[in-house]
Amino acid sequence: MKPKNRYFCIGCQRPKMLFESKSKADNFLKFNKDNFDRVPKRSYFCSFCGGWHISSISNIAAILAAKEKDEKAWQSLTGELPKPAPDKNSVEYRESKERYTTLKSLYSQILILITACDYDSAKRLLRKARILYRELLQHNLSCCINDDRLPDVVSGFEKMGSFLQVLTEFQNMPDATDDALATLFKDHQSGFCRKAIKNLKSKISFTHIISELNKSETATECNQLIMQAESVIKSGFTGGGCSSLRKWAKSLLNETCQHLHLSHTDRPTLAHPSIPTSN
Repeated sequence: MKPKNRYFCIGCQRPKMLFESKSKADNFLKFNKDNFDRVPKRSYFCSFCGGWHISSISNIAAILAAKEKDEKAWQSLTGELPKPAPDKNSVEYRESKERYTTLKSLYSQILILITACDYDSAKRLLRKARILYRELLQHNLSCCINDDRLPDVVSGFEKMGSFLQVLTEFQNMPDATDDALATLFKDHQSGFCRKAIKNLKSKISFTHIISELNKSETATECNQLIMQAESVIKSGFTGGGCSSLRKWAKSLLNETCQHLHLSHTDRPTLAHPSIPTSN
């Protein structure tokens, strides 16, 4: 059953249901969706009516267009921008703040995963972050919350996605020339990017050393390769994900030595920490 609380909205230029709070509007949505031809999907704050409406529009581009239209209508009537939704102590603002904090936490986690060369996990979290961002943007639009930090966050995630794509390409072409790598990474020269690239190069180099170790035929060759591997473990990794990389590398080296029937006492002592590099 549709409620009778319908008022003429100046912004929409037609009657709209009006609720005194977001919680009441959302509660109505929860239990009355089946009573509409066009199912309402969200609630939003209306500056014209001073309360909350419900809408079937969920597309972000359409929401932005409607918001811009409302702002122009408000300005034409008052000469000012629309007044914002309830103050920053409201439930809506707290929810926005919590979602933003979660978004920033995901950003930090992805940075660590990238420096740890765990690109699959980083991509999964990046997809999660993009979904959360869209939800946060839609929430802020509905509640008339203006957060100037969001454009920078979006830009950061987009750059991160682009860098992940480049790292994946490099991972699949480890024998690339220096000129090819310079072209590949020309737009990714920050300190963080350089650390992540260095770690990937060291990981590729370490994997190559382990491959050669498995094929070694003499004790001298075996000892030289083990020293190279331990040199990479000691000095080849940097940044937030270096501990995970070192743990991975040590485990792989130990497994290989066990396969070759080498105990720790048989392994040479690291004397010259020269780090082999890939081309």
